[in-house]
Amino acid sequence: MSDKKALTEKKSEDIPQQLQDLKPNPYILLNGTVHFNGNCNECRPYCGAICCASYHTIKLTETEAKSGKFLYKKASPNCNCDLCNIMREQGIKHTLLRQPDGSCIYLDGTRKCSIYEDRPEACRNYTCKQIPFMVVMPQYRKRK
Repeated sequence: MSDKKALTEKKSEDIPQQLQDLKPNPYILLNGTVHFNGNCNECRPYCGAICCASYHTIKLTETEAKSGKFLYKKASPNCNCDLCNIMREQGIKHTLLRQPDGSCIYLDGTRKCSIYEDRPEACRNYTCKQIPFMVVMPQYRKRK
């Protein structure tokens, strides 16, 4: 039996071990979802930095906000914009700014983090390893 065939026949409970065994692809497709191995340098060419583009907020600690290293928005108690409402609901006082397309302001033109070595605590602690992402085939994407 080929390695690829054996890999696809494993049960979904084995995903973490499957991710550790993957070479050279840092992901596995399983039941319409893609599971990444959690290594940004290996995954980014395939994932397009989805984690840095899909979350409304990226929390900064008070220390990070005061450090002057990051561009951020502070939740205002008097503002009723969508972002401030979300931040208040999530108990977040400071969040990194976003680009017009919704992605993190620190993603560069190649979808690589421009502050990776000095990124915020929330980014350092995040992993996509246990998160299944939906696969959307081009023929099912909405056309503009």
